[in-house]
Amino acid sequence: MRADLDLIDLGTPREILLCTDGLTRMLADAQIESALAQGGSPLEVARELVRRANAAGGRDNIGIALYRHPASG
Repeated sequence: MRADLDLIDLGTPREILLCTDGLTRMLADAQIESALAQGGSPLEVARELVRRANAAGGRDNIGIALYRHPASG
C-alpha cells in the first residue's frame, strides 16, 4: 500500500479544520469562519463550534479536529 502525499500552502492563518457533516449541515461557512476568527485555543474553538451547531438544531453527530500551526518567529 502506498500513501499519497500532497503539499499545500495553508496561507494565513495557518490552520486546518476537519469536521463531519454534523457541523457543516448546521452552520454556514461564514458561521464557521466567525468562530475560527474569534481566537482561543483549538479546544475552545471546537467547543464553540459544537455549541453553535447544537444551538442550530444539532441533528447529527459532530466531529471536529482543528490544527493550528504555531506562528513562526
